[in-house]
Order: sequence, then C-alpha cells, then structure tokens
Amino acid sequence: MQQPAIIFGARRAILAVIGFVVWSCLLFAALNAPIAAALAIEDDKQGWSSRTLSGDWGGMRSDLYGKGLIFAFAHKSDWLDNSKGGIAGGSGWLRHTELQASMDLEKVLGWDGTSAYLHYNIDSGAKMNLDYVGSFTGVDNIEVGQDRTGFFQAWMQKNFYSGSLSVLAGLYPIDSEFYVTEASGVFIHPPYGMASEVAQVANNGRVAHSPPIFNMSTFGIRTKYSSPRRTAYLMVAINDAIPGDVNNPGSTHLYFDQQDGKFAIAEIGYTPLEEGHNFEPVTPGVAARMDPLILLHEKYETIFKTAIGFWKYSGSYNDLTETDAQGNPLPRSRQGAYVLAERTLYWDEAHPARSLAGFVRYGIANPEVHQSDWSASAGMRYRGMLAGRDDDMAGIAVTTSHAGAKYRLLAASTNAETVIEATYRSQIKPWFVLQPLVQYIRNPNMNPLLGNARVAGIRAEVVF
Repeated sequence: MQQPAIIFGARRAILAVIGFVVWSCLLFAALNAPIAAALAIEDDKQGWSSRTLSGDWGGMRSDLYGKGLIFAFAHKSDWLDNSKGGIAGGSGWLRHTELQASMDLEKVLGWDGTSAYLHYNIDSGAKMNLDYVGSFTGVDNIEVGQDRTGFFQAWMQKNFYSGSLSVLAGLYPIDSEFYVTEASGVFIHPPYGMASEVAQVANNGRVAHSPPIFNMSTFGIRTKYSSPRRTAYLMVAINDAIPGDVNNPGSTHLYFDQQDGKFAIAEIGYTPLEEGHNFEPVTPGVAARMDPLILLHEKYETIFKTAIGFWKYSGSYNDLTETDAQGNPLPRSRQGAYVLAERTLYWDEAHPARSLAGFVRYGIANPEVHQSDWSASAGMRYRGMLAGRDDDMAGIAVTTSHAGAKYRLLAASTNAETVIEATYRSQIKPWFVLQPLVQYIRNPNMNPLLGNARVAGIRAEVVF
C-alpha cells in the first residue's frame, strides 16, 4: 500500500529539482547576457567585475573602496522537497536577500582603528520544517518562522594595540563569531551554523525564546583579544537575552525590557596557522570577502582551530517536569558549554586549491530546562574534487541532538534526532552558485509518531 505514495513522492522531488534548476539556468542566462560585454572591458583593481554580477558600477565601487566603503548584495533561493516521513510530503521555495555595508571609519571620518558594519535581511518563503518535516534542528539555514525584513547586524568596532584587542557594540548575533567552524560552512542544515543545544528555545515563565542568532539578533557588546602572533584568542560577549519585542515578533527595531535578562558567552581558541596574519576580516559575509588581501589569504589557507566555549542566561527558567507545592515550575538556571575542532586533513601542494578538511563539535545544555541536553556533529568538506573546478566543494556531515531525561519523560520521546546531509556546491561563476543537497532525518523532533524524513533540493546563490 505504500508503493504509490513512494513513487509519487519521488516524482514530486524530481520535478521540483528539475523545475528549480531550469529556473536558475534561465535566471543565469537572462542576467548574464546583457552585461557580458560590459564586464569584459572593465578592469577594476578589486575584481568587482569578475566576482559580482553587477560589476564595478562604472568605477564607483572601486572609488568607494578606496574611501573605506564596501557595499555588497546577495540573494539565496532554495527549493526543497520532503518526499517521505516527517509531518507531510511537500515542497517549497525559500528566499533570503542580504544587503551589507562595511565602513572603514579611519578613512571615512579619521577615527583610528574603527570600523562599522550594517547587514539588512529580507527573509520569506515556504516553512519547510514547520509544515512538512518537523525536525528539532530544522532543515534549511535560511528558513524563518515568520517572514521578516530588517537589520540583522548594525555595530561599530574599535581596535587597540595593533588590532590585538577589539571592542564591538551594537546589534550583534553571537553566531557570527562564536561556535564557528569554517569547514562546516558549506552545509545548509542549520546546526552547522549555531549548534542545536544553544539554538533551542526555553521558557523563562514569560516567553519561550532562542538566543540572538539568525535571523534576529539583539544589542550586545563583544570584546576579543588575540595574541600578538594571532595564534590564540579569547572573546566574550554580553547580549540582551530576548531578540526583538515578544509582543511584536516581526519587529525590526531594538527593544529593551528589564525582564529580558542577559545572555553571556565566552570562547577561547587556538589557531596556530593564523600566525602573522594581520588582515583578518573585521566584518563577516560578502563584504569581507571582497577585500583582495583577504581573498588571497583565505583561498588556499589550511585550517587548524580548536576552541572551548561557555554560555549562560541570567534569571531563571522553568523546569520541564518538577513543580513546587503550588504547582509552579521550579526555577532553574540555563547554561551550557561546547568544544570544537577543525583541521585540514589533506592538502595537495601541486594543486593548492585541492584540500580535505574535517570538523567535530560537541556541546551540552542544562537538561532540566532544555529538550536536548547535548548535541554532536562531524563532517568533511572536499574542495577542488574535480579537475578544473577549484572552487567547488563537496561535503557530508552528520549531527545528533540527544533528548534529555526530563524531556523524554515529559514527551514520551525517542532518545535522539540524527540528520545526515550530503551536498555539492558548484561555483558556476565567481558570483553564481548552484548547490544540490540531500538530507536524511531520523526521528524528527525525537517524536516516535513521525517517520524518518527524506529531503532533497537545490540552492541558487547570486552575488550582485
């Protein structure tokens, strides 16, 4: 009796992928043709013409760069299909557009060692996980629970002691710097950004909320110290605990409430291969990647990073199962810790773009207030696997989120959810990417009533 449903699901997945590939190719052709001649004759020093769709804007971008200003625009479109398991079969289109501005305020205003960064997001589209899969960790790192347009980052940073010490203040998401592994960046599954045991929600008696991560951050202050040779670092951040206004979750402004509490996180890391590098990005994302020195440094660099981190919320949170004599949930603390490591496992000296990198991450959270008391992930990313395709990346990774004892008692859940993802990121043009992927989600949301889900799809990414 299951065979027709399986066939129908497979056909829907194939048609969805084919449709999205056709759409992406048509977009590529339509956008590329009118500007090909213009791009061919431009010769800007920063390479805007080769790395962006819209080029150097007649020399304007190069001129602005010389004055300390970088503007960048990018769009991601994902088409995903859940062919079996989870909540229901179905497919959908997810969209993410970002506008970034990076400012060297030493050049702009004469403020020594000072920079500023603005990052504006437009997020919309299908709710694949909410409507079809039901995974604890999600399926796509651009899916949002509610469509939203607004600032994601808006901060200023001041450097001291030749850049060894920096202080940042403003609208700041912790997943831009904390708990980050470069080798996991190729994957679309959300916990390869911020891991699930930190990203999960908990109830403080007023509202259930997650930390300041994509796609809504909070006001924070981050201090970072790097050793003189850049081989070790210590960074600490303190943020308003609850992103946005709980009474207006779609709001885009800073909102302060004395009941929100604070979120604190600290990380210490060892990065021996960074020794002597003095031009690390001061801003994340596309804008940082436009700097030619950063591009040269990052393109063939091998990876070596080990770090340990700790995080904690102020205030108290509701115990999942235990109550006092009046039936009120017992107050508990909310905190956790993590370790991570990533390495370049293989590097071809004859072909420096060809390399294999791997990562492992493990974190714990208080099981008295959280659904998951620990998560673990590991994966590998191979760059330049195919001859002549130096910028392509292939990856496979697995992550497990374990259900705490109290949550298992409360929800009669399974022990854990495990997700495997395989993907291939194809750099069609320096400014255009196509990335097919497949995911297998075992025990979605630790719910024994949900069958194992199978998700397939493709991402198209354009840098304008």
